[in-house]
Amino acid sequence: MCTGLCSSKLISPGIKCSMTSLAFKKIVKHDSWPIQPHILSPPLLRLTSRKPLRLDLQPVDIKSRWRHNWKSAQVVNSHLVCDPTIQRPGFDLPRQQWSLLNRFRTEQGHCGAYRRKLQLTDTDLCPCGETQMMSHIVESCPLTKLNGGLCRLHSADEDSVSWLTSYGLCNASMKKKIGFHQKYKCQIHQQSQTLHCKFYQTKSSSFG
Repeated sequence: MCTGLCSSKLISPGIKCSMTSLAFKKIVKHDSWPIQPHILSPPLLRLTSRKPLRLDLQPVDIKSRWRHNWKSAQVVNSHLVCDPTIQRPGFDLPRQQWSLLNRFRTEQGHCGAYRRKLQLTDTDLCPCGETQMMSHIVESCPLTKLNGGLCRLHSADEDSVSWLTSYGLCNASMKKKIGFHQKYKCQIHQQSQTLHCKFYQTKSSSFG
């Protein structure tokens, strides 16, 4: 989902496939390389489900495929990105600001609805009285909203970055105040212990 919205530095599967195809073509041109016979005369496939890259060495237009996949995928706030192959605004921001910016773009971040979902609080209300979601914080909350909303924030202009920095500082202070990280770690630990107990109970009953 974030590949287009966030322009991750991770190499996409399509690009890896293209790079592998180029490597195969290079191997074919070198008769002295010991690996060449394994490429030109590969063993028979034992599993029909396997589809080695050597079976499809046709050139692929990675960017066109990426654009097609982006348009056909159901991605939150996909209207922000017309061309996923172009680097997103704000890519050169410090990590903390870049991360927070992408949390607003993808609507997955620290807010009242998220804290309630993790059972860290009993309410999902914003201090203004409305349900607090990432979109609410930047779009409609009278206490925090940015003029221009998410589209303005996505542009990562000077005013947007300033708002993002200020909100980030307030958000970090609030997390520290409610002990968010410690509560989250405790919850994960409790869930892990519960899963372990269920596993051993199931295992004991199957052998009993």
